[in-house]
Amino acid sequence: MTQRRRMSLLVLALAPVVALMACDQAAKMIDRAKEAGGPAALDSVALDARAIAGGVRPEAEMAAVIAPEPVLVAPGEIVVGAAVEEQVESAAQQEGVQAEMAPTLRRDGMRALERLDESVRRRVVRRAEAAAGSVAERRARDVLGRLGVQGDVEVRPGGVVRVQLAQRQRSLREQLQIQQQRAIRPLAQAQSADEPKSPDDAEPAQVAEAAATPEAVQWTGADCPRIVNAAQLEQDVALATRCTIARLQQANAFEYVEPNFIATVNLDRLPWARPREPAPTTPPPSDPTPTEPEDSVALPDDPLAALQWHYRARGTQVGQAPGGAGFETFWVDARQIGSRQVRIAVVDTGLDTRHPEIAGNDNVAAGVDLITDPSRANDADGPDRDAYDSGDRCGTQAENSYHGTHVAGTAGAVRTNDRVGVAGGVWQVTVVPVRVLGRCGGELADIASGIRWAAGVAPAVLADGTQLTNGNPADIINLSLSVAVPCPASMQSAID
Repeated sequence: MTQRRRMSLLVLALAPVVALMACDQAAKMIDRAKEAGGPAALDSVALDARAIAGGVRPEAEMAAVIAPEPVLVAPGEIVVGAAVEEQVESAAQQEGVQAEMAPTLRRDGMRALERLDESVRRRVVRRAEAAAGSVAERRARDVLGRLGVQGDVEVRPGGVVRVQLAQRQRSLREQLQIQQQRAIRPLAQAQSADEPKSPDDAEPAQVAEAAATPEAVQWTGADCPRIVNAAQLEQDVALATRCTIARLQQANAFEYVEPNFIATVNLDRLPWARPREPAPTTPPPSDPTPTEPEDSVALPDDPLAALQWHYRARGTQVGQAPGGAGFETFWVDARQIGSRQVRIAVVDTGLDTRHPEIAGNDNVAAGVDLITDPSRANDADGPDRDAYDSGDRCGTQAENSYHGTHVAGTAGAVRTNDRVGVAGGVWQVTVVPVRVLGRCGGELADIASGIRWAAGVAPAVLADGTQLTNGNPADIINLSLSVAVPCPASMQSAID
């Protein structure tokens, strides 16, 4: 018998013993985990998350590891979708649509309207949304009344309903204390534990900054307790929001019900928020003579265009950039600089219409400001016709991103090939600024309304009550914003 054969037989003989030893060790590990967290400590922990750093952790420790980051929502605000589909058939009949379509409308709802003339379809949709919004408002008020919660219900064009719960009225001294605490929180984090800073030591500018910062609450998605009283709901706006959402969902009368999430700009897309690209290592070509054909479009003569690396072709060669989008290749090879017939709506922080590259530019069409909270709007009013980008700074630890101006300028809101400043991605285009993000971000209800207005399917309701229709419905809608949850139902409905 060869040596290799003897080793094989020995391994086969020892295999059951090794397996038993492994099972015994695994059992001991599980027993220790159960002792630390109870008999069912691991039952609710995902299998791929149980083993951390070579050991099995009890559920009490795992919760902090696998729990999602808390999401910010506007305190006491809920977004509700009216059941528009239920009103389509009736609205079609009122608009004189042939009775033969009734079975199709009943079966297919909004999809059946695609067979109608555009003008008729729009009238039917507007009528159905208005009727559904009225029904949703009545049902939402009924739910609030039965729950014993005070609040306002606002119906917006497009079947979007905003529910705002009445918050407990704090005394003036309580408000001042809260503002001071919020203002000095960054300072307190830098101090030692044995040297706490008094709220009275906060600088006046910090208190003013905190007072102007829109409030938000952390949303964990926790359920509403089975037994809850009016006093608890009055004292805890997050609890009142959860319980109201639960009751509205139980009514089964709405398309969707969700908290009014807070969205922020996608700062990781800005050039200064990403790591610097490595410098090209390939030596420059010996013959710098341009190779583009004579009848092609030349590169823009804007002096700062050379610094706009994102317009270059993607690559590491000379004249390229690792993150380039290839605009230069598009200008030269495709011989295209765009067309003002193409309309791009930038749903973001607005647009700096006073910028010398933007002011009076034919590439920019009239926009709208749809931020409803004056403290978030940072312009002392509600929705209006002025989409000016006044910034989105939040607290004392961040600067204004002017993200909407950045995105709109890249899309083509700036003058290009004028020997001044920077270049736009498209030299001729129609950019429509839609302001929905302001101080500390923006609210989901405003974003959904912004999408609908940008598409031209629903008017905007301004602060003075007038309705404003978008005269330049978008072919493209840009949303460079971030919500820390999967696409919310209200946003998805607006996109659809």
